[in-house]
Amino acid sequence: MKAGIFAAGMGSRFVQAGWKEPKPLIKLQGKPLLGHVLERLFQAGIDEVELLLNEETFFDPVEAYVNQLPEGFNVHISRKTTLSSYESFRFLMEQLGPPPFLLSTVDCIVPEDTLENFLRIRSYPSSCRLVLAITRFVHDEKPLWVERDEEGEVLGLGDSVGKKEEVTAGLYLVLKELSTHAAEGHFAALREFLGALVGNGGGIRTREFPMVLDIDRPADIRIAESLLQGTPAVSTA
Repeated sequence: MKAGIFAAGMGSRFVQAGWKEPKPLIKLQGKPLLGHVLERLFQAGIDEVELLLNEETFFDPVEAYVNQLPEGFNVHISRKTTLSSYESFRFLMEQLGPPPFLLSTVDCIVPEDTLENFLRIRSYPSSCRLVLAITRFVHDEKPLWVERDEEGEVLGLGDSVGKKEEVTAGLYLVLKELSTHAAEGHFAALREFLGALVGNGGGIRTREFPMVLDIDRPADIRIAESLLQGTPAVSTA
């Protein structure tokens, strides 16, 4: 199976805080974020990765890092400055070709033993088009809340859901073409696109992860390192 990684964002909070590295190269326990994500993907059975990088020269060190990875890391780089998370999502879908494939953010840190189960395609019903990783560990400044039924079917997304208990977690398993009416629109953000998919035919499932960390701020580094060390971290919602 192929996978795509979004890594085109400038990481503005880190830049404003004086960090010199592009976000994919920010280190956790001495290893870049991108390195952690790639290791988990290939260990879980991913064969090939499409990495989306910004065209800005600021991201040149990321390309250099990828080019020196050891044999076995099958990574192809695309350089494109996208205007939104939705544009990045759609670009990678087009690059990866027919489903199934996995899409991941570059700062999605998950326990090593959970990703393989998420990728078990046969564990989902035949009607499923898209699987969202979700978690009760809420550590995002602007979480995308998810409401689902007992079988994991998504009933609603966003601040209007009845129960604010679980949020999306930066992993998207695409099982079927998402070429519905919703996919033809233009959206300001990925969350708008996902909401439109839920409202146009369903087929959107969830799989819960015990903990996923989205690294948006410098303060998240300490919590991410605690997670990697197996130390419980506290939800900040």
